[in-house]
Amino acid sequence: MARRELHLLFQEPGMVEAIAADPTRKQIGKSIHSRGYGDTSIPDLMADYRDGEDRSFAWISYNLHKTYPAVIWGLRLLMAGERFDVPQAGLSDVPLHEVFSWAYAHFILEDELKDKAAPPSPTDERPSLTRRVLQHALAGV
Repeated sequence: MARRELHLLFQEPGMVEAIAADPTRKQIGKSIHSRGYGDTSIPDLMADYRDGEDRSFAWISYNLHKTYPAVIWGLRLLMAGERFDVPQAGLSDVPLHEVFSWAYAHFILEDELKDKAAPPSPTDERPSLTRRVLQHALAGV
């Protein structure tokens, strides 16, 4: 399955929406018929599906500024299978929880998390942005 490209939208104080473009479809100029946002079993996260499909194409959290830890743990447990490219964030081949962690760090924390990019790892493994941002978010609890 080809990786889909995600585009993120943000609205103050903490609404984050991620919309996936399918690389196998020509979507320019076509309207998408969907079911509308519905429950994902993850607090404060809803997903939308195209009519007749079982794979979601959009996710929205209305209060990520308040519910980040619950959303991230839910994504890690229930939606960790698919990986995405997010050119807007300079991310490629990442799970959805890393995408929402980047959105939280970039849009909500802004200057609170001074160094959003973790230092390079000696093993060439990409450091987990989710781990760094979750530690920051839980420090205030």
